[in-house]
Amino acid sequence: MDNISCFSPSTRGSAKSYQRCLADRWGKFIRENYPSAEHAAIAFGVTAKTAHNWMEGSNKPNGAVVAAAFMNPRTNAILAGYM
Repeated sequence: MDNISCFSPSTRGSAKSYQRCLADRWGKFIRENYPSAEHAAIAFGVTAKTAHNWMEGSNKPNGAVVAAAFMNPRTNAILAGYM
């Protein structure tokens, strides 16, 4: 992941760029804040395989998962630093 914002003018309007950036940043957030895919799966109510895919950056979360993370006081401030 580079330091370019997901919402910089160079990527504005490119859905694929947003998707890739979200997958990268979400994966980094999960890797740095959860000791395993199983822990992340429990925290977000998904399967361990889904959480593993997030950690690998091969899949991005859906909007409901991201919204829930931002609504949770424990993860809100931490997650904001990744986006």
